[in-house]
Amino acid sequence: MSSMVRLLIADADVAIARAFRSIFEHEGYEVDTVVTSAEARDHFFSRPPSVVLVDMTGAGFESVELLKEVRSWAGLTPVGAVVFCNPFLSDSLDLDTADGLTEVLSKSDCSRDHLVRVVRDLVSRTKVAAASVAELGPEGVDVSLGDGDTVFQKLELRARFSELFQTSVTSLRAMWQVVVRSESDDSRLASMRDLSRIVHSISGHAAVAGLGALAQVSAAFEALLLELVADPYSINPSTLRTMAHCVDFLAHKADDPLHSPGSDSIKGVALAVDDEATSLWAVGSALELARIRPISMDDPEIALRLLKQNRFEIIFLDVEMPGKTGYDVCKELRTYSTNKTTPVVFVTSLSDFSSRAKSTLSGGNDFIAKPFLLSELAVKALILVFKSQTERQGKA
Repeated sequence: MSSMVRLLIADADVAIARAFRSIFEHEGYEVDTVVTSAEARDHFFSRPPSVVLVDMTGAGFESVELLKEVRSWAGLTPVGAVVFCNPFLSDSLDLDTADGLTEVLSKSDCSRDHLVRVVRDLVSRTKVAAASVAELGPEGVDVSLGDGDTVFQKLELRARFSELFQTSVTSLRAMWQVVVRSESDDSRLASMRDLSRIVHSISGHAAVAGLGALAQVSAAFEALLLELVADPYSINPSTLRTMAHCVDFLAHKADDPLHSPGSDSIKGVALAVDDEATSLWAVGSALELARIRPISMDDPEIALRLLKQNRFEIIFLDVEMPGKTGYDVCKELRTYSTNKTTPVVFVTSLSDFSSRAKSTLSGGNDFIAKPFLLSELAVKALILVFKSQTERQGKA
C-alpha cells in the first residue's frame, strides 16, 4: 500500500474539486474526488483517507450526517475533516469540533496557502490520534510555502479562474434573465436555485485563486439567493434590485476579474445612524457578517461630528430621524473632505419615487427597504466598499 497521505475531496462542483486536486497533488498528496455522499462512503471503506474536504452548501452532500456516520464506525482510523460552509447563512453546523480533527471553514476565505496549512495540520493531528509518527507533510517531505513552484501554481490558478469566470458570468446573466421573466413562482424559485449554484462556484474558485474580496461578495450573494428561495415572501422590489446589482457587479468584474482591492477579505469601519435600536442592531449584525466593523449612533448631530473627523468605508442612514433627516445628514457630510466620496445607503420604509429621488439628490448611493434580510444588506455593503476601494486604488 502507498505510504502517501490520501485526501478525499467531496464536492459536487467538479471544477472546484479539480482545482483542489491540483493544489494537493502539487503538495505531494494522493487525492481522490467524489461528487455524492454515497461515493464518499464507498471511499471510506475501499480507500480510507486521512483527511476529507467536504462542502456542506453544495448539491449532492449531507456533510454533517456523513461525518457523524463515518466517526461512528468502530475501528476506522481517525479521519480529519475540513467542512466548508457559507458564513452569511444562519444555519449552524451540528459537528463536534472538540476532538481537534474537524475544521469548519468558509470556502470564500480559503486561499491556496491557508487551505494547505489547515490540511497539513489536520494530517499531523490525525497521525497523532492514530498513535503514528506525526509529520508535517506527506512521506515526511517538508512542504514549504512561497517557493517558485508555488508562485507558478498560484498564477496558473488565477489564469484558470479568469477563464472559468467568463463562462460562469455568461451563465449567470442568462439565468438572471430567466428569473426576471419567470411567470410562475415555482419557475422563479427553481431558476434562483440554479443561480445560487453558479454563484457558489464563482465564490469557491475566486477563493482558490486568492481573490478573497470577490469570493466574499459572491458568498454573500449566494446566501441571499438561498434565503429568498427558502422564504419567497421576502422577494420584493428591494431584494430584486439588490440581486440585479450583484449580477451587474459580477458581470462587470468579468472584464477584469484579477483587478481587485487585494486578496484579503473586504474589511473596514462603517457608521450606522438610526434612532431605532432594533434597526441599528440589524444593520450592525449584517455588517459584522460582512466583516465590516459597525459604529452605531442614534443622534444625527453627534454622528456628523464623528463624520467630520473620521473617514468610514460606508455609511448607513435612516431617513426619518428627529432633528435632522437622513437626507440632511447626507448633504452635510458630502461637504466634509473625510467622507466626500464615502458610499451612503439609506435604510428606510419609504419606497415611493419621491423618496428615492431625494436619496439621490442628497448625495446617497443606494437605499434598502425595511425590513431587510441581513444577507441583503451585507451584499450591498460589500459591493459598495469593493467598488470604493478599487476606485481609490486606481487613483493611488
